[in-house]
Amino acid sequence: MIVGADGIHSAVRACLFGHDAPRFTGNMCWRATIPLDAHPLSIVSPDASFWLGPHGHVVTYYLRAGKMVNVVAIRETSEWVEESWNVPSSAEEMAAAFPGWHRNVLQLFANAARVYKWGLFDRDPMAAWSSGRITLLGDAAHPMLPFLSQGAAMAIEDAFVLARTLSLGRNVADSLKLYEGARLPRTSRVQLESRKRGETYHTASPLQQIYRDLRYKLKQLIEPQSTGLQAGWVYSYDATTAPLTGQS
Repeated sequence: MIVGADGIHSAVRACLFGHDAPRFTGNMCWRATIPLDAHPLSIVSPDASFWLGPHGHVVTYYLRAGKMVNVVAIRETSEWVEESWNVPSSAEEMAAAFPGWHRNVLQLFANAARVYKWGLFDRDPMAAWSSGRITLLGDAAHPMLPFLSQGAAMAIEDAFVLARTLSLGRNVADSLKLYEGARLPRTSRVQLESRKRGETYHTASPLQQIYRDLRYKLKQLIEPQSTGLQAGWVYSYDATTAPLTGQS
């Protein structure tokens, strides 16, 4: 058996289904971690926070028991941006992409010492990702935008479900088809919803912004312990118990 878990530029995928370039989504991302002397910062909420604005959004959350803040800043761009995760940037360049944003966000940017940037790429959902004794896993099968923060999570779910199908004792080809059938609808939904979130988070229409914000706030009031961003369906899935289509 061969499992192609070799990323968005998967050689295994290309061998099975032909080469096609991933799609630049028109978004670029900056990431920075900011060490702290005091916790929590007055400008950073103690929980994970989303700052939504026209053509971009910023996510902040604490790491290492509050010893640093992780910053992920997404901005739409018409220019192609390199895909690599380790292209150096700067606090100044990151801040320049968010003119007029809330002073707390800009102050946080100013404290960033090491900043990296990269372009965000994805692909359309596949109709199939297994052939005989060969299959795909993770970004090789379903690269996606990080707007639901599920890229790595989907790969981990894939691995659990693949292990479950192989443990049934069927031949490898049948096990891989069962794995694909169980996972493809789930990952396709997450891929497409991640794209849609970009439109929702980045809308520049004042009326759409008001509707979006009120909808999120109402959802949070109704279910305080649920996610205000209406992604409960993402987190309620359990890869260790989810039904396997065709399992006898």
